[in-house]
Amino acid sequence: MTKSWIAPISVMTLALLTAACSGQLQSVHSPGKPVLAQNPAPPGADIEVPVSVVKNDWEPTNINIFCGSKRCPEGVGVLLFAGKRTATSIPVVRCTAFLIQGDRIVSNGHCDHFSTQTGYFLLRGRAGKTVVRHISGVLYKAFTENPKDSRKTSGRPDVLVLQLDKPIEGVDPMPLNTVAATPFEPLTAYVSNEKPTDHGMDYVIEERVCNYHRHEAYLPFAAAESPDVLRAFDCDIVGGNSGSPLVGSSGLVEAIVQAGEAAPGGDPRMEYEKHQTMTGTNLRCLDFLGGNSQACLVADEVEINRRFAEAQKQAWGQLEKLEVPDPATYETGFEAYAFQLKTAAGDFHYQFEVIYKPSCRKGGELSKMIFPSRHLKMTFDEWAVPGFTALELRSSPATVTAHQGDLYEVEVAWAYPFLEHMKPELDLRRRFGPRFSIALPPCAR
Repeated sequence: MTKSWIAPISVMTLALLTAACSGQLQSVHSPGKPVLAQNPAPPGADIEVPVSVVKNDWEPTNINIFCGSKRCPEGVGVLLFAGKRTATSIPVVRCTAFLIQGDRIVSNGHCDHFSTQTGYFLLRGRAGKTVVRHISGVLYKAFTENPKDSRKTSGRPDVLVLQLDKPIEGVDPMPLNTVAATPFEPLTAYVSNEKPTDHGMDYVIEERVCNYHRHEAYLPFAAAESPDVLRAFDCDIVGGNSGSPLVGSSGLVEAIVQAGEAAPGGDPRMEYEKHQTMTGTNLRCLDFLGGNSQACLVADEVEINRRFAEAQKQAWGQLEKLEVPDPATYETGFEAYAFQLKTAAGDFHYQFEVIYKPSCRKGGELSKMIFPSRHLKMTFDEWAVPGFTALELRSSPATVTAHQGDLYEVEVAWAYPFLEHMKPELDLRRRFGPRFSIALPPCAR
């Protein structure tokens, strides 16, 4: 007895095919837990706050601050917290900070040591003499510790607003963008770094140009959505750069650097893992600084992973729309049926077999036909956009043994699958065997 081909359905993909095979092919819309490429980050970037041990005669007024780039905004400086002075040394904690009013500065919440140490803010003075102010209080702080590793960012907003003991005159504060959504464009971080000297440490202000770009695994948001935490790429952010302003092309501060992570060494598993990453707090989302948190999107790990998974599923949905290569060379039209193939554990380049079932005839009566099958690999580009790479095309020839009207009885010499199927029971070779019947009406013109 021959089998009749089941009516056309949607593409079948991954572990969305969870129901047992019962004579009816399961559609992509069936409930079930999908098998997704795991997001190796959102980056758990380091929030290292460097500590320098200086001689016990150290005084912040002896420190020099230099400009190490073509342009250094005069409102960017160094935030220092000095620990207890011993007979020989003083531990000094450093971050970057910037002036937003004559007597207010902004840095990161994880840089706060005000309750236990003496704080100082240092700027390059216009006459070349370092301007020093004491920290007199904390005006605002937002910081969530990473519950798994306190040395890593939690990926949530990280900001600190400090009061100075007296205003700094003759220095322009950094203008903030707390209104307009930050567009995708280069962002320039102005960071402070150490410059060892005989008397302890001097500091240099330098610029780092970061690539602010949509990234489906780390920043899967439209710029207009104003994620409360931004990620930018390909700039060298190190310990002590926390609290640096991120300035857009408008000259306004768009965000505050809170963490950085180097690209992994060696060959990354995924193309998109090759980027260095920088995490920053979006100023538009800080009510205390004049922003509007209600206009922003909470860009936490749950939402990032959800969107990354959704991007993959949307890509899988395109499998059923992939036309067989060189369709004009065949005497039939086709419908596509996609199946996930087994790959090695930890290999996130998922592979599929797409079997093209003849669905209509282009000319008169048929005496033979072809069932093509295509081997595809899911890949991700440098911005984690999923797509497919074709690996191989095989053909399973079929001979017509009988037909009546549009119903054809065929015998197929099935080509072997490219790899073992994730759901072997759904493999059409097993489902229908070598002989079955198939309806082939004339193709629509």
